Amino acid sequence: MNRKNLMKGKRMTSRIMNPFSMLCFGLAIGAAARLLDIFTTNWGEVFSQMAVWILMGTLISIYSRTAKHAMGNVLAFCLGMLVTYYFVAALSHGVYSMGFVIGWTVFALCSPVMAYFAYFVHIAHNRPVWPAAVVLSQKCGIHRQVENQQ
Repeated sequence: MNRKNLMKGKRMTSRIMNPFSMLCFGLAIGAAARLLDIFTTNWGEVFSQMAVWILMGTLISIYSRTAKHAMGNVLAFCLGMLVTYYFVAALSHGVYSMGFVIGWTVFALCSPVMAYFAYFVHIAHNRPVWPAAVVLSQKCGIHRQVENQQ
C-alpha cells in the first residue's frame, strides 16, 4: 500500500471516528437493539448482553486517534444507545425496571474510563486488543446468564 492510500484511509477513519458520528451510530444501534428485543428472540437476547457493548466500545476505542477521542467517542456511543433504547421501549410500552436503566446509565458513564485503558493497552502492545475484549466480554456474559438462572 502506498503512502497516499494510507493517508486517505487515516482521513476516512478520522471522519468516521468522532463523537457526533458515534452518537448517531449509538442512536441507530440502540433503536435496532430494542426492535430486535421486540421482534426476535435470539438476536434480542444477544444484543441484551453486556458483552456485545463491551466489544463495540473496545473497537471504538482502539480505532480512535487519541485517548481523549476514544473517551469522547465511547461516551457518545453509549449515551446514544441508551437514550434511544429506552425511548423506543417507552414508545412501544415495553416493560423495563428502573434498576436496568440505572445500571446501564452507570455503565455508560464509566465507559470513558474503560475506553482510556483500552486505548493505551492497544498503543502499548502495538497489537489488536479486541481478541482479549471478546474473551473478557464473554466471561461477563456467561456470568450474567448464570446469575439470571439462579
